[in-house]
Amino acid sequence: ADFQIDSGSGVIELRKRLDFEGTKHYTLIVRATDGGTPGRSMESTVIVTVEDVNDNSPVFSPAVYNEELAENSAIGTTVVRVTCVDSDSGAGGDISYSISAGNASSAFVIETTGDIVVNKSLSLESLASYTLTITCTDGGSPHLSADGTVVVVLLPENDFSPVFTENGRYVANVSENAKISTEIIQVSASDGDVGQQGQVFYTIVDGNGDGTFSIDSETGQMFLSKSLDYEVVRFYVLSVNASDKAPVST
Repeated sequence: ADFQIDSGSGVIELRKRLDFEGTKHYTLIVRATDGGTPGRSMESTVIVTVEDVNDNSPVFSPAVYNEELAENSAIGTTVVRVTCVDSDSGAGGDISYSISAGNASSAFVIETTGDIVVNKSLSLESLASYTLTITCTDGGSPHLSADGTVVVVLLPENDFSPVFTENGRYVANVSENAKISTEIIQVSASDGDVGQQGQVFYTIVDGNGDGTFSIDSETGQMFLSKSLDYEVVRFYVLSVNASDKAPVST
């Protein structure tokens, strides 16, 4: 039993702690009996309403969110909606959200719904991931709060094309008696992206129909693959393509 009564004074007392979330009100029947013969009695109803106190902290569900987001996502893009619940009622169950740590350059904002939204332009070259601490606070007195974590990993977009050094024009002189496998020249291109998008590979796309030359696709070094004959061909104009290794969209 949750209550007890002093038989002499009629004072009703608690026998154990009440829990608003368990039972919000009690209806007690109290009987008063006199000492006469025969004894006479009368019953009364006592309604006890339990008032809620802010005794439950908010809880994130789940506690950690792992999200992927394309870099250069438009401002206003929703990353994820976090959820925090509080079993208290009234103000004690009202939740507000804030980003309390990890939000470099205020890259994100969080709305009253728990939606985390892109607030500024993102760049993988500047920062590859964010670990946000999200705090949810209830409206009770005193305020109770809890922290959750949202990890946002940026997925690369292919922002830059490879750019050759030397303005893309290279000149090499080679003896017609040069041995096969002789290195002729090395071309070089750079790409401002990171990861696969920043890795460059090379191919000869024109001017090498007879396969006289070859190129190392990784280093850009060009080699002699066949013997030269000055009397037959005195110069070659080769076109070399530099491509990055970004996956092809389908």
